[in-house]
Amino acid sequence: MMVQQRDAMALAVALAMAALCAGCGNDRPAAQAPSAASSAAVPVTKPAAMPTDFTRPVVDGNTPFPPLSGAVLEALAAQVPELASRREALLAAESTALQGVLDSRRGKATPSKGKGKAAQHRPAGLISQVLDRLVPSALAGDFAMEQVMSYIVGHNFVLLLGTAGANEDTSRDGPGRRQETVEGGRVVASASTAIENGQPVATLETTVDLPLFFVDANTKVSLVGSVCPAPDGKVDFTLKLGANGHAGRGGATTYDQNVEVKVALQVNDEAEIADTRFDVKQDTRSTIGGRQAWVESNLSMPGGLSGAGGKPTVTRSSSQATDVEVQNANNAIRRAAYLADGAVMGAKGFWQKGGCVKIEARSPGKVKPGATSKIPVAVKHVKDGSSVAAKVKVELSGGKSVDPALIPKAPGEVIHVAPGDKKSAMKITLTATSRRGKDVAVLDLSAAGDAYYAEGGLQDFHGTGTICDIARTFTIQGGGNVVTFQPVSEKGGTYSYQGVMKGFGVFGKGTYVVDYNGGVPVGITGTGVGSVKTPMGVFSNPGVEKYTLTPRDGC
Repeated sequence: MMVQQRDAMALAVALAMAALCAGCGNDRPAAQAPSAASSAAVPVTKPAAMPTDFTRPVVDGNTPFPPLSGAVLEALAAQVPELASRREALLAAESTALQGVLDSRRGKATPSKGKGKAAQHRPAGLISQVLDRLVPSALAGDFAMEQVMSYIVGHNFVLLLGTAGANEDTSRDGPGRRQETVEGGRVVASASTAIENGQPVATLETTVDLPLFFVDANTKVSLVGSVCPAPDGKVDFTLKLGANGHAGRGGATTYDQNVEVKVALQVNDEAEIADTRFDVKQDTRSTIGGRQAWVESNLSMPGGLSGAGGKPTVTRSSSQATDVEVQNANNAIRRAAYLADGAVMGAKGFWQKGGCVKIEARSPGKVKPGATSKIPVAVKHVKDGSSVAAKVKVELSGGKSVDPALIPKAPGEVIHVAPGDKKSAMKITLTATSRRGKDVAVLDLSAAGDAYYAEGGLQDFHGTGTICDIARTFTIQGGGNVVTFQPVSEKGGTYSYQGVMKGFGVFGKGTYVVDYNGGVPVGITGTGVGSVKTPMGVFSNPGVEKYTLTPRDGC
């Protein structure tokens, strides 16, 4: 497929998923059989089969956020043909505005592109990065693009905004706002989080305003509920997706689509998803072509995308609704299912990476060779601080032993025994899993000898220092001179020094031995050659330095 064809297709289909926001609840007459499609109907997209072999793309927070207003702009273009030639520039500016407002919320600067530049540069970057990197080669066709783009919106909406209510009070978090200027109008994106009726709510909105064509379009994505599992492992949240627009003087032509997806998950003791259910409903209305057309439909999806699927059911429709409106409404439900799947994967990534629970354990740090340390281990919920009865796997590298290898139910205690080697570095990796989430903590330890206070020198040099480990590098300094000791073992090694004493540069090097008494270090003897720089040249002499060691409690 030609690059230009892929670009146009992606911007056409990716963004048909955008029917986004709160559902409408107005009573309507009983459903009537749809009539044959008329020439004034909203353009129909290719009928979409229910998901059976969708390959999830690998995305992260740096994946460009797709624009949202493709569906409503495409629908309005049927009434205002001039809008079609500006659609790509509008979607490019919308994507830039969305990315900007999301980046600003996570502290990542995104400079404004300015008038015209977004339309010139954003589409190529978006299409090349999203399609080339994310569409698996096994997928092909228009709906494959819709799948991927819908998935990206769901995944990154949760990742970048929808997790805000999981572990913090967002009741005072006002909206962020970003505006992009386009020829003849503007695009505005905003994001906010709040607590409404005791539930966290995250919202992403865009507005497209083209006064020249009397066109305005509004798109909204909301997530209501927490993505963190409850104590019983249940996760329940609702995605509300809606788009509406007007065209012509006085808003004579309208398009309004609302989709709601209720997501229900069951998380098991391994922090994996054990069961999934999507319940989707949609309501689409339009007056395009002078007809009052509306369709309501729904679909229950036990197992989510991995389930048996099925066909959406039209519950009610107007007498002027055609097969075209019905197919477009059903495709909106299908796209919403992929968006919900992306949201689920974003939520799973959040709770499996310490977003909902945290391990509380403190490393003993430096321990004596052969020492036994007791390490209390607890797992707490990030938001409310409650105790989580997670199982904790305990793994050791570089050390002698840990016990137990598994804490079946936190809180618990880990017993670590250090090796006899004074230079050992150890890591204890704790992995907590539960129905409420997963977390990993790494505790770093090192085996070190006893600490000592050192004092001594030779002739005019008198220095002091603290030795935290006789088998590791240490220094003794004083009078402008610093002596660095490099142990070969706890019995001795080499030393060197450099400094300025009484206005003269001094330097030297040699070897040293540690003096022991009954196995306890009591002194250091250094033997080497020292030099001094004078106006008459460099003078050198051999010498012996003596230091006394006094035990002290730690460093």
